[in-house]
Amino acid sequence: MQDKSFLSVKDVAEMLETEAYVLRFYEKELNLDIKRNSKGHRVYTLEDVEVFRKIQDMREQGLQLKAIEAIVHDHSGETKETYEQLSSITVSAVAPVKNSDLVDVDITSAEDEKVRQFSFLIKDMLKQALVECNQQSQIELQETIKKEVDTAVEEKVSKYQEAQDEKNEEYYRRLDETMREIQKMRKEMSEAKEEAINKKEKGSFWSRLFKDKNETAQI
Repeated sequence: MQDKSFLSVKDVAEMLETEAYVLRFYEKELNLDIKRNSKGHRVYTLEDVEVFRKIQDMREQGLQLKAIEAIVHDHSGETKETYEQLSSITVSAVAPVKNSDLVDVDITSAEDEKVRQFSFLIKDMLKQALVECNQQSQIELQETIKKEVDTAVEEKVSKYQEAQDEKNEEYYRRLDETMREIQKMRKEMSEAKEEAINKKEKGSFWSRLFKDKNETAQI
């Protein structure tokens, strides 16, 4: 690549009366294909300069970056051609058009005042449509992001609930086992106590019996 046949970013910025960072901003935001030289520096052709000039013009007319990007990358040329046709019409501030003023209009004359008014309305409608399209895209993007976030949150909550349910199930299972063990211990203690009482009473009975016999024999 011969650097002599290309312009530097400084050259282009001076030609367009702007700053170098503005060109880099448009390059990034509009996905422009800007060439680099052997040293990795940006280099521009006259065609690139013309593209930036049109971008400046569209920005001055209020077009959003998304709309400009669509026009710049429109390979079919339909959107670009429509915009260029509308942009070629000289627009001036005029009074609102009345129904009575629309009589005997020569639509073939670009110089006719009423044609200029009509062209202004069409151009304004196109700009508004592009803005609304961009806004709609942003709304759809926000809705998509919101749905994805809601889905992610629901999945995390669901997993947390499942984990909590498992913990609760394990807790109640262990609690039930503990209660069973306590009941078993109480039953065993009760049986042991009853057995001890029975043994004591039985021993006492035989003691009294033998004592009575001894006393009888002595008499």
